[in-house]
Amino acid sequence: METSSNLVENTIQLLSQDMSDSIFVSLLLLRQISLEKSLSPLISESGTDLPGASLWETLRSHREGSCLDALSSALRLLEPVFPFVGQLISQNQLASVEEPLLRRLVDLLTDCSPEDVTCAQLFERHMRRKVPVHTRQYQGDYYTPRAVAQCLASLLDPCQGSVYDPCCGSGALLWAAQQQGKGQLKLYGQTQDQESFLLSQINLILHGTHADLGREAANTLTNDLHKHRTFDYILANPPFHLRDWFQDHSVFQDQRWLFCVPPRSNANFAWLQHIFSHMNSNGRAAVILPNGTLTTETYREAAIREAIAQSRRIEAVISLPPGLFYGTKVPCCIWLLANREPPVEKILFVDAQRMEPRPGREFTSVHAQVLKDLVSRHRRGELGTRTSWYAAASLEEAARNGWVLSPNLYTEVSRPGEASLQKGWLRLQRVMEELSSLPADERLSAVLEQWKNRIPGGCWKKALLPELFWIFGGVAKQKQAFGRGIPVLDVKTVIRSPYVPDALSSLVEVDQEEQERYSIKRGDVFLNRTSETIQELA
Repeated sequence: METSSNLVENTIQLLSQDMSDSIFVSLLLLRQISLEKSLSPLISESGTDLPGASLWETLRSHREGSCLDALSSALRLLEPVFPFVGQLISQNQLASVEEPLLRRLVDLLTDCSPEDVTCAQLFERHMRRKVPVHTRQYQGDYYTPRAVAQCLASLLDPCQGSVYDPCCGSGALLWAAQQQGKGQLKLYGQTQDQESFLLSQINLILHGTHADLGREAANTLTNDLHKHRTFDYILANPPFHLRDWFQDHSVFQDQRWLFCVPPRSNANFAWLQHIFSHMNSNGRAAVILPNGTLTTETYREAAIREAIAQSRRIEAVISLPPGLFYGTKVPCCIWLLANREPPVEKILFVDAQRMEPRPGREFTSVHAQVLKDLVSRHRRGELGTRTSWYAAASLEEAARNGWVLSPNLYTEVSRPGEASLQKGWLRLQRVMEELSSLPADERLSAVLEQWKNRIPGGCWKKALLPELFWIFGGVAKQKQAFGRGIPVLDVKTVIRSPYVPDALSSLVEVDQEEQERYSIKRGDVFLNRTSETIQELA
């Protein structure tokens, strides 16, 4: 049987279907401000003398003229405090709504108790139904899943002070920080597009908080709206691999590039240095970036990474399990940064895919708590052991690894036992016997004979693939070149099987030079890569 609160919520959602998004959001905004005591003082500070509760009461008791006009009048009283409501007023003026429907919704929202359903929940349901793409952004699912947002905020362990997100999108990370904070935090952010600028502020207010996002939407990297501010805590999930992020040479004089001017072809290290420039003397930051930032050998990027590590401001590097982000399959990691005295002596490297409990398809609050506890122990200097999923390593060790910061270079490598080695060796011997019975050239026969006489468990050492093989990409052709021509080995075949089949189903049209370059030869190894460059391959 449906409860009265569910009935009210469902009725509100049913009525809002036939209403402009801006009108419904305007009603939720006014209702939330009338209920949230922490926001009411802001209205008084603007010089309007009108507390939030009176705004809703004026709208509810309005009986003369248009209810939509009364809604606009109430919003105008908020504009000195929240300038963004001017956008809602403009959108409402272009919308039409039936008066009985609008009055009915006002009455329902008046009777709806926040204990039963909050304005934030109503907004979330409305956006999920009306604008599915924006819903993922609003909920923080498209960029930062809610559990990951909460994890990032908990790693910073915010107390009182200021929080900044330079690319705040829906405001999910700012809201997560406010939830994790031990006191009231001042929130700041910036968005690049006007729609996010509006929705993020509404999202935060409906959750009972607010943020200073500057005077307008703007590109953070080229138009920093908080240029002269520093912050206690910074959280960010910037867009990955942003190309052509600046257009003129003025960027080369920018004071934010503390370590090196980042390349125009990729803004990953521009975001990282922008964040460093906004950290105060005791500031902390948690930034989500692609795994490629840990391993890239591109000259300027590698130089920036080395300089950041040598500045002793990296607290931890956490590689996240794959598939957490709905908008991208690029492997991601968390850079945990800190300005502190004494400076960081060891970097905590964490392979979260191997943590206990093992993350499945979802990253939960349990996993977030495990990471928070681990980072807290690291800050207290209590991590003396090295395990299969975390290790605290010195800068000297990082230097020996060429300042590559991938956690799997530092964690303890699990090695197979003697019984497993012996079993694998016997299987390898059987395979080599079968290969030896086949017709082969002298060079291959000599190699097989060498392996057959080899003692198992010899000395192994790490090496990068480019040190062992010549590596280059596969056939790169336009779509229209496929479907005719000569057989080609495609990505799906490489992924599904370690062996090249006798017959290839895909075809591609190539010239004689391309055919010679990309022809398959004995001993070739095929692999599929995502965002890594050839130099970054393990």
